[in-house]
Amino acid sequence: MLTLVHLANIRAISYSTVFSFLFHLKNSFSAPHVECIYTILRYVGAALRSSDPGTMKDFVISVHEKAGSVQSSSGGGSLSQKQEILLKSVVDIKNNRQRGNFG
Repeated sequence: MLTLVHLANIRAISYSTVFSFLFHLKNSFSAPHVECIYTILRYVGAALRSSDPGTMKDFVISVHEKAGSVQSSSGGGSLSQKQEILLKSVVDIKNNRQRGNFG
């Protein structure tokens, strides 16, 4: 995962490739995939936002929709702690805020 992040940082791969990977990971929303999404956003989230704000907005919306569907499919249960941290991080990127060692 960190290899992908470093390749994106040095622009060896395009940010659109990173976005494609993020959308793919978001589809399952499992704990390992949530961790991968968080890692990517932690290191290149701000750069992704500045390079393509529209796609970042679409990603934020899709993550919130996925979280809502996960909650409703679990009978109104709550999200895991990792999923909630990811949601807060996505909102921070959307609002152009940095928290802790994020960004």
